[in-house]
Amino acid sequence: MCQPETSSNGAADDPLAAEFAHVHPNERQRFLVAREGDAAAAAEMLRSHLAWRDAHFPRPPDAPRIGSDGGLPEFAWVCPGRANNGTHVIICQPCMIDPKLGHSEDEYILALFQLIDAACDRASTERCTVLIDNRGRDDGANVPGLKLVPLGQKMSKCLSDHCPERLDKLVVYPVPAALYFIWGLVRPFMAPKTADKVRLLMGPAGRTSPCPAKLAEYVCAGAMREQDRPRHAGLPENPS
Repeated sequence: MCQPETSSNGAADDPLAAEFAHVHPNERQRFLVAREGDAAAAAEMLRSHLAWRDAHFPRPPDAPRIGSDGGLPEFAWVCPGRANNGTHVIICQPCMIDPKLGHSEDEYILALFQLIDAACDRASTERCTVLIDNRGRDDGANVPGLKLVPLGQKMSKCLSDHCPERLDKLVVYPVPAALYFIWGLVRPFMAPKTADKVRLLMGPAGRTSPCPAKLAEYVCAGAMREQDRPRHAGLPENPS
């Protein structure tokens, strides 16, 4: 991780403090690290993010939210427990995204950002382990993965631009060999540092397929909601 230079009096210099005094130091630091200590690039990134945030948040009361009472399918949620490394756990199930409901890609993207933003205090350096479960569900729209690639590309770019240094790992599972090429379509829309945090766990992705055994390296069943455990029956209750 890139660290700011230290001045002779022992205090860490903050090249973003003058322009962004109203932004918490931890948030300034996240953008500085994302730009590998380049103060000008970090300032441009943070400036753009703040303008984007001001334009979209807080969301209007009638704006679509994730969940049955919010208008959008529950395609992502924060688990009650933590990953094996202590980070937040967010599960995403693309099979629940339903274009036929008429919601725009931007509405899905803003709802996902709002979920992550609520999980991680802006004044903190908290990180998330994001699990993307590729299996279908009987109650899901089960749209073919290729049709969701444009939305996935836009989501990846949004999170890279507006959630720097929040992602610890992004674990995609199960990934059939025949669909591995989809990763090549999404990766260019991620910041290189973000793309390096992605882990693809191979395996069959039928609705009743088990989760890959390697998922246990990142999360245990005890971190999940009760209703998520049947789909992750192979995971140990606690980290080994």
